[in-house]
Amino acid sequence: MAAETITIKKYSNRKLYDPGQSRYVTLEEIAEMVRQGKAIRVVDADSDEDLTSVTLAQILLEGEKQKRHPLPVEFLHQLVQYGEAMQALLQQAVASNVDAFVKAQREGEKQLQELAKAGGKLAESWLAPTESLWRGMAPRGTDEGNRTAALKAEVEALKARLRELEEKLTRG
Repeated sequence: MAAETITIKKYSNRKLYDPGQSRYVTLEEIAEMVRQGKAIRVVDADSDEDLTSVTLAQILLEGEKQKRHPLPVEFLHQLVQYGEAMQALLQQAVASNVDAFVKAQREGEKQLQELAKAGGKLAESWLAPTESLWRGMAPRGTDEGNRTAALKAEVEALKARLRELEEKLTRG
């Protein structure tokens, strides 16, 4: 999670206010902040009561209404039926699964970075011989006249080599 927690104040009229940005925010905006990895804390503006879990549950229920990430009805029945006992078990299971997921994600990112580094070294080893070949063929000199003269000399040398090869083919 982020190092700094964003505190959102919830007023009696159900409006959510972000004092850090000096503006009202929606549940969807809070959901987006959470998706971005920001730590969010929602408190009652009058009593300072922590309403974070209620607000996050409300975000999930709004998503349920819109069928974005529906929860199985059987699961919801069990959650209501077993109440707090199941909630504690569920919290522990979810926390350990989220930790495992984050760990796997970090490991995957680490492996991708290592592959990218290895790929870069591999590409360098493949390109090194061709770079030296092109550098050897490149005309010497820094001004345009020297480059042109070097290119002309190279073309003449290639023409001479081509004539030699043609003569060998006609004799052969």
